[in-house]
Amino acid sequence: CGLKALIVTTFGDIAMLAGILIIYLYAGTFNFQTLFSTTSSWMTKMAANPGIITLTTILLLGGPIAKSAQFPLHVWLPEAMAGPAPVSALIHAATMVKAGVYIVARLFPIFFNGYWVNGFSEAFNFFPIIAVLGALTAFITATNAMVSLELKKILAYSTMSQIGYMMLALGVAGMSVNATITGYVGGLYHLLSHALFKAALFLCAGLVIHATGSIYIHEKGLNRKYLPMTWIFMWFSALSLAGVPPLSGFWSKDEILIACVNAGQYGLFLAALLTAGITCFYSIRMMGYIFYPRSGEVEEVHGEPKLMWIPFGILASLTLVIGLMGYWFGEALHDIFKEYFTNLLGIPLTASAHTSTSLTQLIIPSSSIIMLLIAGIPAYTLYISHKLDPWNIVGVNPVLRLLHKILWNRWYINKLYTMAFVEGFHRSRPTVQRYVEDALDTSLNRGVPRLFTAAFNGLRKIQTGVASINILYVLIFLTSIAIIVLLVS
Repeated sequence: CGLKALIVTTFGDIAMLAGILIIYLYAGTFNFQTLFSTTSSWMTKMAANPGIITLTTILLLGGPIAKSAQFPLHVWLPEAMAGPAPVSALIHAATMVKAGVYIVARLFPIFFNGYWVNGFSEAFNFFPIIAVLGALTAFITATNAMVSLELKKILAYSTMSQIGYMMLALGVAGMSVNATITGYVGGLYHLLSHALFKAALFLCAGLVIHATGSIYIHEKGLNRKYLPMTWIFMWFSALSLAGVPPLSGFWSKDEILIACVNAGQYGLFLAALLTAGITCFYSIRMMGYIFYPRSGEVEEVHGEPKLMWIPFGILASLTLVIGLMGYWFGEALHDIFKEYFTNLLGIPLTASAHTSTSLTQLIIPSSSIIMLLIAGIPAYTLYISHKLDPWNIVGVNPVLRLLHKILWNRWYINKLYTMAFVEGFHRSRPTVQRYVEDALDTSLNRGVPRLFTAAFNGLRKIQTGVASINILYVLIFLTSIAIIVLLVS
């Protein structure tokens, strides 16, 4: 698992380093502010070679895509769940995997300035690339979470999906000046909101795994009466993840949906809305398996140490606190970034969702809530009330069985990579060994020592140890040098 993470993220790191070096060749600086203020100068040089800006954009995004586990470099994060739950809560929910979102947000003003102010058409490619990849990641990984049976892997897929939302928001923010503030704030607002509820969920998962000794949700069957604090705070976090009002996830998710509409990207809006429904479904499914098992399957686990539940209790409570003041918190962020971008870019930007039409403010939240009901009611029926058995439904329907198989195998993306790279390298090993490694080994590791051995055996024959012969050698050497000097002069 560690090796897989190392290889995949290193691939993205090298790509990003290449993009940084290309920009340095043209701009002569690594400083963000200098790059922004001199955009017209160094982008003019890059634009003189068509395709360079687009290539640099793709290379630069390689780092964020790999580090934040976005399609197509998302395959490493589920395996990283082999680490302990507190580590997952810190670096896989709140910090490390968010680094990609942060760098995209830092690069955003440079490319926004390049296209909307200075008119370099290739600079625009930065935004649809990251928006489409974010939407794809959000949908693909959310569907993986629908069928996963490993608790922390469900949360890992969810992390990738929610980061996809953030990338989508930052992408659509640059595709239209009408969506700039809403999209930029939506991405960063969701980053903060997600850090709270997902860190809480990972810590809750740690306590659940500690209590049951199993990493699988279908082997839990906990009695919520004996773990009341875990049950309450895990529900808070899961509902915030699902985007249920008035928790913080509702406000930040709706900012992203409104940004898609303001940018005129209705396809991306529908993808994000569908993903929101899937998120609600797998969140309720996860909670149903853990705390609402079928009769006779309950495991009465006692013990809920304060040292374990107080940290995630604080985080889960913050999702409610921020949610209750979510509208005003979002409004404050809008005002801050509106002033920042207006002063920085000198472009009159549409302020935010808060100045969108009243119809938009009504339709988007209503659509979101309707989607939550469409997904949440079946999930409740299947996994909490147990009026229907999901395995029986899937088992009798060949289409659902095929769909389940595809999702269970992670859309076969991981297997494709394994076949192409892992097995491909294994198959190429004999050829590489025969024509490359053996040739290098023969010429360098064996050939060079044999050359020196032969030279040694030849030279030692003239080393007799007789003084008169050694003096003769010296005279011959000096005579030769003198002749060469005379000839040259």
